Amino acid sequence: MNQKSLIGIIGILLTLSIFMSFYSMIKIQDLENRFTSNFKESKDEEKHEEFELAEKMMYLQRYSEKLFFSGKQKNWELAEFYLEEMEETAEKVIKANQFEQGVNISAQMKEMLLPKIQELQEKVKQKNPQEFEKSYKAMLMNCNGCHMISKHGFIKILEPKQNNYFQEF
Repeated sequence: MNQKSLIGIIGILLTLSIFMSFYSMIKIQDLENRFTSNFKESKDEEKHEEFELAEKMMYLQRYSEKLFFSGKQKNWELAEFYLEEMEETAEKVIKANQFEQGVNISAQMKEMLLPKIQELQEKVKQKNPQEFEKSYKAMLMNCNGCHMISKHGFIKILEPKQNNYFQEF
């Protein structure tokens, strides 16, 4: 093989190498663009996503059940934790100014649930199981009353009968 042929082969290899590098860079840039574009779209979708009232209600119910078992076991620190979680969730609903079938759910929550949470917070501070239980039942009555007002009377929240959580109360 002569020197000219060797230079020609090296030239071809260099050209192929440059082409492959350039092609790889284009592919990587294309993948990056797709990822960042999808990421940006998903972030925008999150911002415009509808407020999920049912999800917040599910959290409220779960926290209220755990609150019940905490109070039954006189675990006042844990009860206070769940009351704080309930209060935060209720405040999110209030802030979201939610209407359902023409009923201002946010206003109902502010008038019917928040005062009961505050009442329960006082009972937890007193560490009085009987008063806690009375206030808890009153809160459930208000929840069900709100469901009636908001045309969701078919949703009836009951006092928990058994602990289905893998948690120590």
